[in-house]
Amino acid sequence: MSDVSIIICTRNRIEDLTRCIQSIAAQQQLEHTAVELLIVDDGDISGRQVEQYRYMVSGLPQGVLKYHKKLVPVFGCPVMKPCRSCSMISCCILMMMPN
Repeated sequence: MSDVSIIICTRNRIEDLTRCIQSIAAQQQLEHTAVELLIVDDGDISGRQVEQYRYMVSGLPQGVLKYHKKLVPVFGCPVMKPCRSCSMISCCILMMMPN
């Protein structure tokens, strides 16, 4: 189990996704944190690009990247849930910390 799970839902946003992953991979305070990065793709990310992302995340001491290519594109994110405090829809980043 990871200390932190980050889920990124994307569609045809390679440049934005690359900057996002670079930012996560550059975090110095994650030295003792197991990070699981999940990419849910609703577009076209090449296998070569996914491997580049895996390499970037492997620089974290306990980093792992998982990639899910949606076979049937649909509007929105498969993990959309309303926020309990404000009722807004949120799906981009979910963090789970141990008790």
